[in-house]
Amino acid sequence: MLWVVMVLRAFVSQVFITFFRFSTPGGVFAGVHRRRHFPFHTGGAFSGLIAGSLADRTRYRPIFILSHFLTAPALLLSLYLRDAWVYPCSFLSGFFSMATLPLGWCWGSSLPQGALHGIEPHDGFGPGDRGVMSPIIGKLADLYSIQTVLAWLPAVPLLTWCSVCAFLKKPACMNRGSHG
Repeated sequence: MLWVVMVLRAFVSQVFITFFRFSTPGGVFAGVHRRRHFPFHTGGAFSGLIAGSLADRTRYRPIFILSHFLTAPALLLSLYLRDAWVYPCSFLSGFFSMATLPLGWCWGSSLPQGALHGIEPHDGFGPGDRGVMSPIIGKLADLYSIQTVLAWLPAVPLLTWCSVCAFLKKPACMNRGSHG
């Protein structure tokens, strides 16, 4: 289950990075595209550091729950707000959607030996899976419009949020203050 959550998280980030530039009518110029993505990647970098530090103190599960829950509104705000609001919303989208990337690997490595089969493929296939699934979004965008498809993208973090809340229980081997 952790592998599925991590691949879907990576998928959301990849689709947003790839197709966000086309979310305005007629697309945007490359300079604007780069300016929109810089805050996204910067937020993702900071969130990995902050989430890792917080996970050392609070465990992984609360960070997963909070970041997956807050990714959806951040993505929607990035899509629908314009002008100067795009940049802080893009930062928040990257911050929340990429916060669990390092935590997923650490959490998976802290699971008991028999449970590791779920995270091992993520090391090799997880990042590749998101790239394989991106053309599906492209085809859906051809059929319905990129704005419609991107408007439905925040449903994925909400589904993974439900999965984290329901299925990913705290591993018994984790002690408070230890990340494995």
